[in-house]
Amino acid sequence: MRIIVFSDSHGRLHNCIDTLEQIGHVDHMIHLGDMQKDASDLGTVFPDVPITFVCGNGEIGAKEDYEKTITLGGKRLFLCHGHRFHVKNGLSVLAAQAPEADLVLFGHTHEPFDGFVDGVHLFNPGSISLPATGAPSCGIIDINNGNLSVSHWTK
Repeated sequence: MRIIVFSDSHGRLHNCIDTLEQIGHVDHMIHLGDMQKDASDLGTVFPDVPITFVCGNGEIGAKEDYEKTITLGGKRLFLCHGHRFHVKNGLSVLAAQAPEADLVLFGHTHEPFDGFVDGVHLFNPGSISLPATGAPSCGIIDINNGNLSVSHWTK
């Protein structure tokens, strides 16, 4: 199973679409917030690919979820934007939220990250539109035969 993870698209849907066209087949899309409308529009442009999304600080007051735990390919994924866990000030608070997850996905910082904090695997795809440094990026999760691997894809 191949999953693409976007965050912080901020209304620049064309960056997501271009990236999906370059990467090719994915089985699922995840959008980690900032902008929920982009996630909805992705679902319209690619109706055959399921999408799961959470809201970010750009959607304060939204009725949709700010955090979700989902299972894909037999792996538990905790999704959030990250602003409610103050990820710009450190990652320990976020790691404590989902110690049972196989992978914790977050955005908000606009910086790619892949590492373990307090024994919890955290992954930030970076921003597909407004990177803090470097080029726009997204994440790729591959789940095969019970094994999970993550990587960053740079535009």
